[in-house]
Amino acid sequence: MTDDNEIFEDWHPENIILELLRINLNNIKEYIQTFSSTLDENLINFEKNIDDMTNKLLEDQKQELYEVYHDDYWRFKDIFPDLFWNSIFLLTYSYFESQLNQLCKYYSNYKGFQLKINEINRQSILNVKKIKNK
Repeated sequence: MTDDNEIFEDWHPENIILELLRINLNNIKEYIQTFSSTLDENLINFEKNIDDMTNKLLEDQKQELYEVYHDDYWRFKDIFPDLFWNSIFLLTYSYFESQLNQLCKYYSNYKGFQLKINEINRQSILNVKKIKNK
């Protein structure tokens, strides 16, 4: 029979935080794959619908139709993907920041590290020497 303490022996708070990080990064990856393909499908469907509408038109009429739908095409082709990738960047950045804050609090509270989270500013990546010395 296995002792419950043996099962959770390696599950220190930092391991739990890292496992949650891995799980949530996989969720972000699936989110990106799902919505990226949805954006692609929407663009393909939009282009197909335009092609279907223009098949029976004369060249002048086609140009008029293209002008009418130009802004919609631009949104599907450029604006929506840009918004999507910008939001993914912000989502991922804020998630990493949150997880790093949790790790810093853990190490500060339970491991007795001298460095406090409020000592790290936005340019902390450049302050490795300060962190290393603490």
